[in-house]
Amino acid sequence: MDEELAFQILKRHENQYYQEDGQFVIEYRYFPIGREGKEFLKAFDLIFSQHGKTIYYNDIPYKVINGKCGFYYGGIVDKFLNDNYAKAYLKEPSQVNVSAEGAVTIAADQVTIYSNSIAQIKTERFIYAEELNSSENAQLLNVLNRILEELEREQNPSDEDFIFLRKVAKSTSELAGFAANIITILSPFL
Repeated sequence: MDEELAFQILKRHENQYYQEDGQFVIEYRYFPIGREGKEFLKAFDLIFSQHGKTIYYNDIPYKVINGKCGFYYGGIVDKFLNDNYAKAYLKEPSQVNVSAEGAVTIAADQVTIYSNSIAQIKTERFIYAEELNSSENAQLLNVLNRILEELEREQNPSDEDFIFLRKVAKSTSELAGFAANIITILSPFL
């Protein structure tokens, strides 16, 4: 069986696709018994058994993470009498080229670092909200807001903000742990 035929067979069995934990997942539905089920499993194995293989879905390149088949809902008898499901786990490319008046290259890994850092800092800010909103910690809150603004603009936080966070982390303040956590989150930017 060649890959073109395998993709045609997979297309007939496609059930849905979605994002899950940062991965692109394609879910297939097939009946496990009979020639058609065996053809599907052979096609699925051909396309999704090679980790790191590049495939195209809707003209977008993806890297294969892995494929799992044999999911079913119900008891053991349902495995043979009802449809089974297979899932293909794919990773989006780490670099995207966008053609405008010139060529613009966006590193998806870098964008992920910024967005993950923003999410983690906002979580820490929520956990320590009561302490941060007191008047004596206004300067720390201002530094934190400045850092978030810089990350949202995809810029590295300033050295002055790092120095201030380091002073708070070394102090005996109730927010020393908070400042240390923020420094850990920002470590990719040091």
